Amino acid sequence: MSNATPVSPLAERGRCFLVYNYTALIKITMETLSLLRNKEGLLLRNRFEQQFSQFEKIPFENTEFEAIDIRPPEQRDDVPVLFVPGYGKSPRSYKELLFELFKAGRRVISMTAPVEDIKLQPYEKGKVPSAQVIRALAINHLIGAKEINRVDVVSHSEGCTNATIAERIEPEKFRYFVYITPPGVTEKQGWPTIGKRSIQNLMDINRAIKNETPEIAIKFQHSKDEAKVFGRKRGAIKALYESGLLGRFSIADEVRALHNEGHGVVIIAGTGDKMLPMREYQRTKEGAARSAESLGVDGFIQHPGGHGAAHVNKNYGALAAIMLESLKKKYKKEQN
Repeated sequence: MSNATPVSPLAERGRCFLVYNYTALIKITMETLSLLRNKEGLLLRNRFEQQFSQFEKIPFENTEFEAIDIRPPEQRDDVPVLFVPGYGKSPRSYKELLFELFKAGRRVISMTAPVEDIKLQPYEKGKVPSAQVIRALAINHLIGAKEINRVDVVSHSEGCTNATIAERIEPEKFRYFVYITPPGVTEKQGWPTIGKRSIQNLMDINRAIKNETPEIAIKFQHSKDEAKVFGRKRGAIKALYESGLLGRFSIADEVRALHNEGHGVVIIAGTGDKMLPMREYQRTKEGAARSAESLGVDGFIQHPGGHGAAHVNKNYGALAAIMLESLKKKYKKEQN
């Protein structure tokens, strides 16, 4: 015979009522939190959009360039991020990447490359291509114009070369580096190889413009149009020569030196990159860890996408923010 106390129908109904109300309360709370997060996200996006539209002209020797300075409501690090675009591109071609850095609580400055050349001093001429020296000097000029002491670098393609040279000129202005599909960190390429890969890369972009969703296609088209405009201003032959020269100019020794001197360095490479194929980074079977060691850097990350994926895939920005934070923790731990 059971000793359990019988439950009256009224008490059972009360218990069901309480369970129902707790469930309803939890649901309402979750919906409210979701609305608050959406509102907060919308406010953050609006703040970003307002600042992203405010490009300014920075005088530079006999010419000028455009720059933006985007500040989040709360900065997670006193050191701003300098984003250096690829050849012929402006920050406008990397909007979602920059938004991810902004969301991560990082102040971001970025710039276009000056179109016109400046006269270099004799000591500034040497084995480094003059176009890259001029762009490196423009980078350091922007950091000075903004009265910034040091920056963390996130850069794409040619921007990696320019940022590296800028550090070699004024090393005290730089802390950590995240390179996205950097040229010149593996073997030098001949002109036929560079030409072939450039054509393959252009074909990939054209296919994306034709076959991708309208949102992605527009971003690829904008990036392509920016490069065209820059090329016309520079002159077609000069632009072709400069962009091709990147594959023939090595920064491998400079990147290794950065790491040895205490600058954290991470490379993010696209698994579908036709300009800089993955096989050139990974000469051994050991994979990513071995690549980082052989390149003399802290980390080597493989990410889906081609050479221009940073224009459309916001994950590159989120990944760059994570890598900068990881470098900060690593080097802080080593200093302790």
